[in-house]
Amino acid sequence: MADRTKPRNPHTSTSIVFLILTIIFIFIIFLPSILGMDMMRWGYGISFISFFLAVSFAVTSAIYGSMARKLSRIFLEANNIAHWHYSKEEWSKYFQTEFKKQKTEKKNLFILITVVVLVVGGIFTLTHRDAWKPLVIGFLGLLLVLGFFAFIVPRIKYYRNKNNSHPDVFMGLNGVFLGGEFHLWNYLTSELKEVTVDESKMLINIKYSYYTNTGVGYTVVRIPIPQYKLKEAFAVAEKLLSSKHAG
Repeated sequence: MADRTKPRNPHTSTSIVFLILTIIFIFIIFLPSILGMDMMRWGYGISFISFFLAVSFAVTSAIYGSMARKLSRIFLEANNIAHWHYSKEEWSKYFQTEFKKQKTEKKNLFILITVVVLVVGGIFTLTHRDAWKPLVIGFLGLLLVLGFFAFIVPRIKYYRNKNNSHPDVFMGLNGVFLGGEFHLWNYLTSELKEVTVDESKMLINIKYSYYTNTGVGYTVVRIPIPQYKLKEAFAVAEKLLSSKHAG
């Protein structure tokens, strides 16, 4: 029962992994001089790359550590605004519907990006004919990565949800932990945008925005409402909207 009321915090282990990588690359910064390597030939390059990676991993570890602390606070009953458990039937209906929806959304996005990549790649290939081979390989590699996120990631989430023996959701004013996935807003560049209750589908829809290197992105979290929890769902939505207006 304890495991059900307080799940494992996934961001803690991620933060620790990046912290270990930071320590490793800090050591590698000084490794060329320790081994007596030719600094002008290889040493400075290895040290510079290691320094860059160490800083990057340190920042990443700090961000995930901060997210882990915020998630741990949501797990505490005093800090969450709702903690719901789902029956096997409720959860099965939710994750199967969610899988179909995400599969369609990701497929349409993949097709759109593929068209853009083919058009841009074709133009680059025609205007840079001497370098067409690396350009084609690069664009194909990009499509493979996009294909992984479009087709493989939703299926991974599907099997994770299918194997979840204690499905529940923790909701706080600044985040939601649903099915092993943590969504956080009002943190760094993320911001809560909309909260609605869909009575017909028994869902709370939470939309939040965040900045990326290509502009503003949006995510919609669809939270299933358990049986007899509709009144509480409206209260949750009201609290979230009140916190948004207060911010």
